[in-house]
Amino acid sequence: MAEPTTLLSLPNEVLIIIFENPKFPVDYLAILAVLCRRLHFIALPIYFSRNGMPSPTESAVIHLAKDGQDILAALNMALFVTSMEDITCILPHPSCTSVLPLLPHLARFRKFITRFPSVGRVTLQLDARNSMCNATGDDKALRAWSFALGSLLNCLVQRQCTELTVKYGGYLTRSYMLSVEPKKRVRRIVKAIQRLFRPRAPMEGKGWEFRRSREQGRERALTSVPSKISRSSTLTSLHIQSAVLIMPPCLNWTLSALRHCPIAFLSLFQISLEKEIWSAALSLIARAAPEITDLSLSELDSISDVEILSFCSRLPRLVTLTIGYNEEAQGTPTKYAKGRIPELRNLTSLTAPADFIRYLMRPRACLPKLMSLRISFHGKTHIRTIGEQLSDVCQLMTARTLSPSLSLSLPLYSDIAFDFDSVIKLPDETKKYFACVASLALDIFPSNPGEIARWVHLFPSVQHVSITLQSKPADANAYDDRLVQALSKDRGYIRTIVVNSQKHVLADLLPSTRKI
Repeated sequence: MAEPTTLLSLPNEVLIIIFENPKFPVDYLAILAVLCRRLHFIALPIYFSRNGMPSPTESAVIHLAKDGQDILAALNMALFVTSMEDITCILPHPSCTSVLPLLPHLARFRKFITRFPSVGRVTLQLDARNSMCNATGDDKALRAWSFALGSLLNCLVQRQCTELTVKYGGYLTRSYMLSVEPKKRVRRIVKAIQRLFRPRAPMEGKGWEFRRSREQGRERALTSVPSKISRSSTLTSLHIQSAVLIMPPCLNWTLSALRHCPIAFLSLFQISLEKEIWSAALSLIARAAPEITDLSLSELDSISDVEILSFCSRLPRLVTLTIGYNEEAQGTPTKYAKGRIPELRNLTSLTAPADFIRYLMRPRACLPKLMSLRISFHGKTHIRTIGEQLSDVCQLMTARTLSPSLSLSLPLYSDIAFDFDSVIKLPDETKKYFACVASLALDIFPSNPGEIARWVHLFPSVQHVSITLQSKPADANAYDDRLVQALSKDRGYIRTIVVNSQKHVLADLLPSTRKI
């Protein structure tokens, strides 16, 4: 009598066809993976692929569920996942009454990380964007949150994480307040004498101090990177997109990481703080990170231009600097005529609005090592404004005998054609500087490819065009092809075109663009 046919009697090729069929329940794959080793190595990779994770060792996005029924459980049991290069962990929103339900999820992810001898890039998304739930808490909540997040961050450092991004969330960011001393002479003298006999606290500066909000508690509960972990750290890039790492208690972790880990690249992005908090936090960061070589500041709410310049001036080793705009209707921009001009003598690459660039170029012996300069524009910008600001910067470059590769970064809206008539009216003295632009980085709202190409061709010496589409057209692939074809026609000096990270190299290159 013939043996009955079972699932295990089928060849691997047939099993793969069955498991990849969309009608086969995806949850069953995770169940089959625990039955035997053979099914484990067949079913589980398909389970990951059907969950949008075709190669978890290279890149994994993990959405943690409140009930723990998520893909992390499958990753935990995967025998073939022995390393992870790029991990994004998105934590669930616990509640708006307590941060405590979130802590087991931090522990789950930390336990998962300990499986590996090393991890590469890690992104932690603590909450939804703009959420400020659980910003306050008592001593118990503060102590538990600081310990849980600090333990996870230290685990990542210990596991040789090279690039760390922390996004969103406002957990316990209002558990501390900034206390500013009254400007009385006697009080200042007393404080000066006190500083002679005791070291400065980690959360204080000249005339101010971060203190616990009295109505919430007294415990400080600061977290930091232990020296035994930081000594072997490979963390070189820290991207902060959350107020959690800019406010105590976790600000102390940020400062200790900057002091003791080999962090060279620091970025602050999409963070909302009061103006006074920025001044205090940036002074602490500058004190902790004088060795930073790459800095990016963008979309920081309520930060003044003076504060940005003051921060940069305290980082003498900067090689790359990117300064973005605050979001519209946010922040309190300040005329920085009286601000200290950073020397930035090691800077080789600068991306900033034209106003910042003009200010940094005021000294005659400015930016001696500058090799790359990008003028960034925000919002809808008329071609006349672009021409005027480009002309100003180019004239300053000539006066300062600087010759960096020049590029522009700006958004193009769907009605760009209306601006073409303005080009004719521009003075020849202004239009000649269009030929100094070597590359363009454009955020495009999809419109007529011919009009986009016509706009690009206003800059006759452009070699490189990088385009990011802000919305996806119905026929995305066909639109990309039409756009590349339009740019390639009568392309002049254009060598490469990048559309949504897809690079197109053009043949039959003409001589390279001229510089100032």
